[in-house]
Amino acid sequence: RVAKHKQFFVNDLDRQEEVNMYEVYPEPPPDMNVKKFMTSEEIYSESLKPSNEWEDAGSGSGGFIFLEVLGCEDLPRLDPYTLGKTDAYLLCCYEDVWLQTDVVPSCLSPSWMPWSKRAFAFRVNNFNSALFVGVFDRDVTEFDDFAGHVVIKPSTFVSSTEYTLTYELLKSVSFPAIV
Repeated sequence: RVAKHKQFFVNDLDRQEEVNMYEVYPEPPPDMNVKKFMTSEEIYSESLKPSNEWEDAGSGSGGFIFLEVLGCEDLPRLDPYTLGKTDAYLLCCYEDVWLQTDVVPSCLSPSWMPWSKRAFAFRVNNFNSALFVGVFDRDVTEFDDFAGHVVIKPSTFVSSTEYTLTYELLKSVSFPAIV
């Protein structure tokens, strides 16, 4: 959410109130009836809606692991060119495949919208394999910056159960912790 503007409205007491509105990235498709500017609360609510499309990947034949990225909170300031904000994206690795979300520019608490690339169906060879998720800052002129990672062990979850989970990012580049 790069652009921010303030919108004024008149409430029932005839007072003006100031509301912060943020531009939504990636932009909603033209055929969707979704605003291009939303409040933080509207962005959060919209991000919880089911994904429009799931990317199917991997060569396994033992089932699927589904991952839907909703958002990140309080990412480190990694991009000096955008007032210290982060152009966030996630790189997800499971067994023989890497998949990447869309980039949400200039935001320390990005949300991925249902129409964005954020939902992945990984084909499974071995349910004991770990799912690695890295958070990065996209840089145009340099290498992308590493913000942190999590390692998820799908074998610890109950099959055919939907979870909404929050993880604390680990800052080291090595992957010692399995959660």
